[in-house]
Amino acid sequence: MVEGLQAEADALFRPSGQKQKINEAVGRLKQRRAELKEAQLPGQEWVRHDQALREAVQAKAGVEAELAAAQRSLSRLQRIQEALPVIAGRRET
Repeated sequence: MVEGLQAEADALFRPSGQKQKINEAVGRLKQRRAELKEAQLPGQEWVRHDQALREAVQAKAGVEAELAAAQRSLSRLQRIQEALPVIAGRRET
């Protein structure tokens, strides 16, 4: 019975650093933590990225407003252009 428990303990953890289940899991955990740390932005860099995003969104809204105004103006000018022959015809009669 003691030998069975000892064998089970050896299968899970071996202090000498040999690859056992617990050691492998700890190694994977350390690797994931390192990957997470590498993927995260430092605080100041996050603030810069956030500010740049806000500015880009604001600039986009401005461009969209300009585009809408230009489209309205174009539509108005096209209506005038279409109406000119009719207006000219009325003046001739």
